[in-house]
Amino acid sequence: MGNLTDCFGVVLIMLEITKRVLMKIMNGKLSAIALLIAAVLAALAFDAFTERRAEEAFRSDFVRAAKKDRRQVFEKHRAAVGIAGMLDILEERYPLCHGEAHELGKVVFAKTRDIPTAIETCRERCTGGCFHGVLMEAFHDVLPDEALADEHVTLAELDRKAASICDDPLVTSIHRQGKCTHGMGHAFAYLADYNLEKALDYCELFDSK
Repeated sequence: MGNLTDCFGVVLIMLEITKRVLMKIMNGKLSAIALLIAAVLAALAFDAFTERRAEEAFRSDFVRAAKKDRRQVFEKHRAAVGIAGMLDILEERYPLCHGEAHELGKVVFAKTRDIPTAIETCRERCTGGCFHGVLMEAFHDVLPDEALADEHVTLAELDRKAASICDDPLVTSIHRQGKCTHGMGHAFAYLADYNLEKALDYCELFDSK
């Protein structure tokens, strides 16, 4: 109700400003250019108000959400707030925000379906947490359910994907190798449904370097 009242208040103010401007034009006291400037300023003010309300709604939903529901919050507010906007809010409230950004990284990859684009979007935001979420979603996305049920096929797929991702020039230009390997650890744990023994087997795919 408060948001609706605020919105009505802004609309009424804009209507009042428009009425006064029109009256001055009719009295020959204001030019058409001044009207145009006034209209642009009013539109910018309304856009800023709308953006602020969207950010406040995201911030409120995220703080109240259980960890398992964070992905739904990111998906709900992605269009209105944007990926960069949500990362800004996370970094403001949680300076490290690593774990908080995992689910956002998953949403980024689910939207782009392209690892380089998703990595470029996340870069090092939230101490690499968004990037790690991209890897978690990417591995789960490229392996169908039947492959996940067959450990032999899964390991073969992981071997190919792990090498290509961490050696990709885009990744190495943004993240040092150890950070990518760290992210792979998150991806393997997620893929193994947090079964420690299975996740450690996946880690053996990396050579000693």
